[in-house]
Amino acid sequence: MKSLHLINKRNGLHLRNLEYDQALKQHRTGNWQFTMEEAQSLIGGKVYLHETKAQPSTIGGTVLAVEPSPEEGRVVFLFTSEIGGKSKKWSGKDYGMAWTSGVIDDQ
Repeated sequence: MKSLHLINKRNGLHLRNLEYDQALKQHRTGNWQFTMEEAQSLIGGKVYLHETKAQPSTIGGTVLAVEPSPEEGRVVFLFTSEIGGKSKKWSGKDYGMAWTSGVIDDQ
């Protein structure tokens, strides 16, 4: 299964670029710099949002869909949060300036 870890900082009490639709029971996080093909490969996989690579994920879950962002060359992920999506350890690229793990295959 494919997964993706992303750095998503807080803006006060809330994570930036994260919305929740109560009617649909899904989250929307956006404006990430991925190709549409790369992002679509994550549908059915997992996305995890971390404040830093050293901290466990704040939220995460199954990617339901991907949409183009209003910002050119960027995408929006729609996902359902899951208990297992919280407190997930960072995996993938971990050099200093990495904001993403890259799309990885979890075994």
